[in-house]
Amino acid sequence: MDKLQESEQEMTRTIREEQEKILKKVEAIQDDMKKRDSIAQVQKAEIKKEDEVDQETKQINANALNRFRAFAGPTKTVHRLNQKIKIFVRFYYSRFEVEALPTDTILDLKREIEKKTNFPVRHQYVYHNHKHCEDHETISGCNITTNNSIVNLY
Repeated sequence: MDKLQESEQEMTRTIREEQEKILKKVEAIQDDMKKRDSIAQVQKAEIKKEDEVDQETKQINANALNRFRAFAGPTKTVHRLNQKIKIFVRFYYSRFEVEALPTDTILDLKREIEKKTNFPVRHQYVYHNHKHCEDHETISGCNITTNNSIVNLY
């Protein structure tokens, strides 16, 4: 019986040792996975930061381009987009002058015309060089430059 108990104890010891070895391997694998996960998270965060920086850089570049872009007028003079230009408005039998930035929209121009004529914006139609200018277009986008005339119909 002593031999049987000794044999059981030895088997139990062997099993415990094997379990401890397996647990150590499992813990090592878990630690390795944690390291990989944390490295992956850092890499994802770095990629995300790079994307955010790229988007921010693109936005800054676009804003800078819009602010400092120049366009050539019919006399080949160059006007900066942050300088007001004079626009002559023909409104039926009258003609008057409005100042606006080239980056202003046609809607902004219509509001200026409304201030001078009291005609509502929603009833105004702006034409330049026989082309209808949409409200969302910019003045420079419609090729309106300084001392150009536009037709405003009501």
